Amino acid sequence: MFRGIEFKFDGPPVPISTHKEKEYKELCPQLFKTQLATARQLLQRCPSCYSNFVNFWCQFTCSPHQAQFVDIVEMRNDSSAIYVDDGYVSKVNYYVSQHYANELFESCQGVRTSTGEFVLSILCGTSIDKCTPARLFHYTGTYNKAIHVPFTINVVQLNSDQAVQRHKIVRPMNASVYKCNEASDLSDIACTCVDCMPACTTSAPFPLLFQESCKVAAMDCRTAMNILAICVLFGTVMLTVVLHYVLHRYTAEGWDDIAVYSAKELGRLSQVHLEERIVNWCSCYGRFVVQYPLQIFLLGLVPAVLASAGLTNIRLTTDPVELWSSPGSKAREERDFFNTHFAPFYRIEQMIIVPNDQSNWTREDSSNFQKTIEIGPVFRKDFLRSAFELYQQVLELNVTVEETANGTQRFVTLDDICLKPLHPQNSHCAVMSVFNYLQNDITKLELEDDSTLDTFDYMDHLFDCMQNPYQLDSRLHQSCLGQFGGPVQPYAVFGDFEQPNQYETARGLVITFMVNNHNNNDNAIDNDGNNNAAADGVGGGIIRRNKNALALAWERAFISLLRLHNNSSDQFSVSFMAERSLEDELSHQSNADAFTVFLSYTFMFIYVAVALGQYALIPGQPQSVLVHSKFTLGICGIIGCVLSVSSSIGLFALFKMQATLIILEVEPFLVLAVGVDNIFILVHSYQRLANDVERPLADRMAQICADVIPSMVLSSVSECLCFSLGALSSMPAVQMFSLYASVAILLNFLLQITCFLAVFIWDIQRQESGYLELCGHCVPPVPFQPTDTESRVERWMRDYYAPALLNKFVRCAVILFFALWLAVSSAVMNRISAGLDPKIAVPEDSYVYGHFVNMERYLSVGPVVYFVLRGNFDFHQNAQRKQVCSYSGCSSTSLGSQIARAAKFPNRSFIAHPALNWVDDYIDWLRPVATCCREYNDNMTFCPISENSEAPCRPCTVSALHGEPNQERFYEFLPNFLEQNPSRSCPRAGHAAYASALSLTETEGRRRVFASRFMAYHTKLRTPDDFIKAMESAQLISQNITRDINRALDALNQPNVEVFPYSTFYVFYEQYTGIVRTAILQVILSLGCIFCVTTVLLGKDPWSAFIIVVVIALILLNVVGSMWFWSIDFNAISVVNLVMSVGISVEFCAHIVRAFALSTRTTRVQRSSEALCRVGCSVLSGITFTKLGGIFVLAFAHSQVFKIYYFRMYLNIVLIGAAHGLILLPVLLSFCGPPVNRRRLFQRMNMVCSAAEAAEDADADAGDGDGVESAAVPQQQHWWSSPTVKQRSCSCCSSSEAEDGDTFSFYAPTEELVTNNDDQ
Repeated sequence: MFRGIEFKFDGPPVPISTHKEKEYKELCPQLFKTQLATARQLLQRCPSCYSNFVNFWCQFTCSPHQAQFVDIVEMRNDSSAIYVDDGYVSKVNYYVSQHYANELFESCQGVRTSTGEFVLSILCGTSIDKCTPARLFHYTGTYNKAIHVPFTINVVQLNSDQAVQRHKIVRPMNASVYKCNEASDLSDIACTCVDCMPACTTSAPFPLLFQESCKVAAMDCRTAMNILAICVLFGTVMLTVVLHYVLHRYTAEGWDDIAVYSAKELGRLSQVHLEERIVNWCSCYGRFVVQYPLQIFLLGLVPAVLASAGLTNIRLTTDPVELWSSPGSKAREERDFFNTHFAPFYRIEQMIIVPNDQSNWTREDSSNFQKTIEIGPVFRKDFLRSAFELYQQVLELNVTVEETANGTQRFVTLDDICLKPLHPQNSHCAVMSVFNYLQNDITKLELEDDSTLDTFDYMDHLFDCMQNPYQLDSRLHQSCLGQFGGPVQPYAVFGDFEQPNQYETARGLVITFMVNNHNNNDNAIDNDGNNNAAADGVGGGIIRRNKNALALAWERAFISLLRLHNNSSDQFSVSFMAERSLEDELSHQSNADAFTVFLSYTFMFIYVAVALGQYALIPGQPQSVLVHSKFTLGICGIIGCVLSVSSSIGLFALFKMQATLIILEVEPFLVLAVGVDNIFILVHSYQRLANDVERPLADRMAQICADVIPSMVLSSVSECLCFSLGALSSMPAVQMFSLYASVAILLNFLLQITCFLAVFIWDIQRQESGYLELCGHCVPPVPFQPTDTESRVERWMRDYYAPALLNKFVRCAVILFFALWLAVSSAVMNRISAGLDPKIAVPEDSYVYGHFVNMERYLSVGPVVYFVLRGNFDFHQNAQRKQVCSYSGCSSTSLGSQIARAAKFPNRSFIAHPALNWVDDYIDWLRPVATCCREYNDNMTFCPISENSEAPCRPCTVSALHGEPNQERFYEFLPNFLEQNPSRSCPRAGHAAYASALSLTETEGRRRVFASRFMAYHTKLRTPDDFIKAMESAQLISQNITRDINRALDALNQPNVEVFPYSTFYVFYEQYTGIVRTAILQVILSLGCIFCVTTVLLGKDPWSAFIIVVVIALILLNVVGSMWFWSIDFNAISVVNLVMSVGISVEFCAHIVRAFALSTRTTRVQRSSEALCRVGCSVLSGITFTKLGGIFVLAFAHSQVFKIYYFRMYLNIVLIGAAHGLILLPVLLSFCGPPVNRRRLFQRMNMVCSAAEAAEDADADAGDGDGVESAAVPQQQHWWSSPTVKQRSCSCCSSSEAEDGDTFSFYAPTEELVTNNDDQ
């Protein structure tokens, strides 16, 4: 063995006597304790490697054949550096076999530290990929007091068994080497797969996620098959109902032939059904409103205003967790468990500094002057000095905070809130920065060392630190550890380097400040002793606060400082982000786009107000144009829609329910679509009766209400029930939107049949009295002249659009086109990505957006992931502990082993490093050889480690069995392990890494670990798909670990435990694991609800209901398919829009189908044309045109969320809905629409006969008079008064007059017998 100063000895080998050994240990304890103890703590987790490493130095020091392979090269004395006989050894050559060197290196190549770093990266002084046997021996053999190397040991590798070196024959040392997967002389257990790749040869690679389970549209196959079975069940039920209806209720396609009914059938047809009752009620209600318009108006207005008053209590939720994660979700429960039993993950404040000059520069290699190396732009001195000035401003940043009610103020600095992992021994903040390689002392940039032939400067120091962050003595004789006492990993502070681990070519600096975090419900106690609740403010803002309030205030000042500094330097640009930034930006972006949204809705208001009116101009009276205008009516209708939205939000606010920005942004769009459509239908129905002004208004309003309100009931009830089903969703955003939307749709319907109907009646009375709109009685009335009964849009549809669309060849082309469209949508549907890119959530000019872009380029490490073990697990039991640890002798399926195995395949598992395992470090810490755990000799209590301590302490007498601690004292020193800071003499101490990693409990007077966490890292994640896959991979690993541990516990008759993964982003991305399933089930339930409601309200007509459901389903499928072409991801916002599109699709379909079902025209083509002309114009004017104008305004929105999820998706919904409702639906009805209903036919014929008889009676009465009065009043020509009708006979009987066996014949009017044979 050698001492601190070694002298030459040429004699034969001399055994060490017992008393001499004791003397040597006293004189040179580092040889027996410190030096080997450090190596043991690094390498002992792999006994084979440790045995080989120790034997390497033992052969050098104690081998009796030392003279054969050790040669003294240089000796020194105090005054010379030449070879002198009376000097001490300063340099030797150690000759080893090259085969031996390679074998030793390979046995230790895979051994890792507790932090996941490779041990050889520390022992080589460089990264593992650059480490070689030569570099290993060079670094460990170079004279270095810091690591107890007393002189330079030059290891020379030889290929032969004998060689001549320095004029002497040497025989290289070639001792036997244990492979890492073999047992050694120190242990009968080989290294585990964690530290030895050959031990993993029998295990399969980590599976790819898609290999592990079957996937269909982001769902596992079992779920997909279940949903498919539900779809088939729903479809079968619908088809069965339709077929039953067709087979038992079918009547002739046309009634141009004589329709003959028996008396029994006639009696059945004359029965009153629900639909007729609704029509009768609506007719009576229309008469009632004409009589009492004011009362009806107040009946709707007063409750709406009272409900809207609840807006004063509205609470908007901007917390992303509350928006996207269900309180009962697994990820939310696991997050709450983690935050409750461990400290919440620290808050991140980050800067990325990029030099403006991005050119590389070269410098001489200090170890080889003939070689130059390429250096990245971040290492220029001028840039580092400029960046440090900003960095120092952040370190010294302070903010004034008012803390108590009496006005006491305090300064808050980073030191008050930052994470201090080595506190109280080291009170500096943990900051991941390149400047911490210099211990935050910028003057060290000027240091140089020319004590040798080479001159070393700051770059050599940084090179050494990048290669080995744990290095205590670089070539500049400076430590690489940060000012806070811990290592700074180069991948955490450098970005955008050319090759992996080639940090010297970095183009950006990443600086991360870690700030302590607390649960939101953890309240701070002010100086006066009051326990205060949560609030946040700066200056005069904080009187009551939670524990995060100081951090929030400092973060606000941090953001303000960097905003002022941004783009102000000619040396660099900086992007930044604080923990609070994203939530702040989510709140700010809505304010930024408020004006755009206001313009959008203003455009829709103006369009509706203008488009409702008919503008007939009387020559010479230009003011007459205001008689038939409907500007005031349109504004009142829009106000009613807005009032329904405010009422729904106010009602929920009264019950303390929170609202979201999605509700405020999407719900008005939905309600306007539904409400405006109904407004246009009402007004167009009145305009069709423009020539019937001689009829009493009550009669006309009764007819209008009987015709329109049932259709409004059909659409409103369907939509309300659909959205009510959406409240069953587990996604908070969808759930809250569905609840608010269902109430808003219901309130909108009620307001339209009360307030709007009353205003409509007043406006009709004004119009027919000739008074000008907006002027009232201030201007004399003008003569009233009836306008056209058809609007321009209706006339265009009747004359051009309907005939062209319903042409036989065009109809076939339409079916073919929509079939191809559906095929394309189905083909691309599975390609839609799930997730929400964080960059989209903020405006493009936001400072957060720029930082997100830089993060993708400059960050080189992924987010932290914790594997949490919870349950009644007895760590003191060796058999159970083997299921968690990862050192030699642990189970191959243990928690540590499985995570380490996954880390060997990062591209598949998304795990970058093995987990920090407190069990491994604690066991090493307890072992006597480590000298970490000590106890007093007298009372056996814990003895803290202190420098030069002379306390009477000894290693902890924790009895060990095969290197394992006695279970009786396992928990005794665990708190001391968690309180002790790591040091050079005891790197395994656990305070820095595990201070908050364990949740300890006391059970029956005995300490237990209720829950513990094991920290690892994900690989770098760039896209939402990467985040989703990383989460699913961690969940798969946890499931496997849980299964294997519980199998072992079952064999031991112990209760089961659970292992789950946790990372801060899981709570946001969990929704995507089931979002497709949720959306599909939501759509299925909505379609089923629509089918049931429309079947009942259309007079038990499942045929019509089925067509509505089919068209709505096609709209949704094509909307989803279009998302891929528009680059719209599948997330909660798009699901909300899809749920909304169901409601809008009902508006596009229900009114047209009901008009078709009510039509008694001869053929399906004619009935389809009539429905398209009567209602399609309202759909086109009320929904399509109104929405398109407002949507195009959103294209100029500030926020990308508005541009993508509102402009693009709304445009898709409206255009696709209009195309299906106004093109495909009429064509489908013309081919396979329901036949004329017998009951409606019977009612129509009764009406025809009654009208014909009344006309004949009127003609007879007119003939009896002088005819003067009749001539003065022109009679309206109805089809039943035509000559062809008068020439035929018409017999009408009630069922009470009929006897069994009687038959009754009805004849169609001549006009309706004319058919177009080409269209049949």
